[in-house]
Amino acid sequence: MRRPLLHAALLLVAGASALAAGPAGAADPAPATGPEIAAAAAAGDLGVLLGREARRRLEAGTILTIEMSPTLGNGDAVVLDRAAYRGAAPARGDVVVHRLRPDQAEDCDSGAERIARVVGVPGDAVRLDGTGVVVNGQPLAVAGAGMPDRTRTFPVVPPGRVLVLGDNRRYACDSASWRTPFVAVRAIRGRIEGVFWPRHHAGVLLASGGVERRAAGGPLPARVDAYMELRRGYAATTVAFLGAVVCEDEPGDCDGRGRGALGDEIRRVRARLRAAADTLGDDCGAAPVRRVLARLGRDHRAVGAGVSLDRLATRLDHHFLTGLSGLRACWRVGGGTRPEAAVR
Repeated sequence: MRRPLLHAALLLVAGASALAAGPAGAADPAPATGPEIAAAAAAGDLGVLLGREARRRLEAGTILTIEMSPTLGNGDAVVLDRAAYRGAAPARGDVVVHRLRPDQAEDCDSGAERIARVVGVPGDAVRLDGTGVVVNGQPLAVAGAGMPDRTRTFPVVPPGRVLVLGDNRRYACDSASWRTPFVAVRAIRGRIEGVFWPRHHAGVLLASGGVERRAAGGPLPARVDAYMELRRGYAATTVAFLGAVVCEDEPGDCDGRGRGALGDEIRRVRARLRAAADTLGDDCGAAPVRRVLARLGRDHRAVGAGVSLDRLATRLDHHFLTGLSGLRACWRVGGGTRPEAAVR
């Protein structure tokens, strides 16, 4: 692959990563507890995620696994509290994001961070059988969780460790699958507090399983949808752009199809953003969305006109980031609300 195109591809990816890490924002404090933050976000008030104090402890992310289904679905946007265990220990029922030991990564055939529910804390004796999970001689009920597909009796959970299982127990790579079944508390990156998108699934996570639904009212749902459509459009365009880069480097194999796919993706993104802008009506967020629409229209024509991919990468990155910044500036904490969103 030619270096300029590789650089252009990485430029778009870097922009997406910067968004996942969270934007610069005002110095507005977040609510005191993770569940309060999740409840506000689930109701559409995503401004709670954007102040500087909030960004020190919070992360918004998109679930990219089915291992916690049906509690968390692939594509759900969630709130992660990185400060949940500063001065507190994980509790049974918490849904956590954690790193893997090398041998656990080998057992999972992946070193990616995992999402799972804590089912055993220090001192617990945990056993799996065909009927479910037994903790200290008592069945552990988790709403919606599947049945284990194996029988295993674990050693007593040692200090500084927890035992974790995905709610989708037949398909999760978790303590049931690992040779070393425990997760060190220091390997836990945070606790997932709730879901804020899609709206029909938004709510606060329950230790007993499932989500306590929180209804959104007023203009907030339209704002959440607009923000998420802009985020999704950025991600989808990035993927299509990377495909165009590969095709540009192998013209004999792709014969221009990569640019065609990029143009089609930009057109689909524009259609979704147009619908989002119409739903916003006279909300202040409609203006930055419409500016992105106009700029993407020019980008779509540039794809067909053969503008270099290096230049397109810079343009696309700038247009999406400018649009997202415009939404954040519009939906300030205290003067309205503004949304955010991206964890494995």
